[in-house]
Amino acid sequence: MERRDEKNLGELIDLLESAFEEVRIVQQRATEALFLLRGEIVVAGFDNSEDRRAQILKYGKRNWKKHFRKRVPHQHTFDRKEMRLTDEMGVVDFIAWLKDHLDTYLADYPADSIRNA
Repeated sequence: MERRDEKNLGELIDLLESAFEEVRIVQQRATEALFLLRGEIVVAGFDNSEDRRAQILKYGKRNWKKHFRKRVPHQHTFDRKEMRLTDEMGVVDFIAWLKDHLDTYLADYPADSIRNA
């Protein structure tokens, strides 16, 4: 996610609320966007952090330490079990991703996981 000042978070929240019917803000972070289901189970999360796992994916196990301070855009999958590299995203990109993938993305997850969340 692109970095934003705290003062811009209100505008981002307004944009999300205008794009979707049910938006509940659980926590405000300027550097991460998460789509959650019932409670705090992460269905999809995007960020651009200095995440070691993302650095290993991008640069390899032998070279990631050379890039220790570099931010790597990535996606966390259901319940943060997997990680995928992505392009850097802004909030508009995140909303477009949700609209394009929401139905098929949710269909991939065990009903028990979602129902019991």
